[in-house]
Amino acid sequence: MKKQGHKVLSFLLYFFLTVIAFSCKYYNEDDLTPAPPPCDTTNVTYMNIILPIFNANCIVCHSTAIGSGGIILDTYTDAKVPAQNGMLWNAVSWAPGFPFRMPKDGAQLPSCDLAKIKKWIDSGVPQ
Repeated sequence: MKKQGHKVLSFLLYFFLTVIAFSCKYYNEDDLTPAPPPCDTTNVTYMNIILPIFNANCIVCHSTAIGSGGIILDTYTDAKVPAQNGMLWNAVSWAPGFPFRMPKDGAQLPSCDLAKIKKWIDSGVPQ
């Protein structure tokens, strides 16, 4: 009986050690960093999506008061002109060969903001 008790204990010990060994996972930074939220490009209009992007990144130079380079982005009427003639997209997407990269002396806009601007332009620049 003693021998069988040792077998059972040995089996249980082996079983639990095996379970513990295979249940351990080594997490890397990608496992612990939450995925960014998906980029929502539905219902992109100047007022609800584009103006906040412009306010955060562009208005410091391209407002009615300053109008750097003749580009004004703080009003819909003025913003739709460079959007429709391609200047806005070429500048913010850093199009090869285009002489201006916006924001000037800054990093390129996040890819989600670029996707929203592109969607707005491709949708006919809705207000």
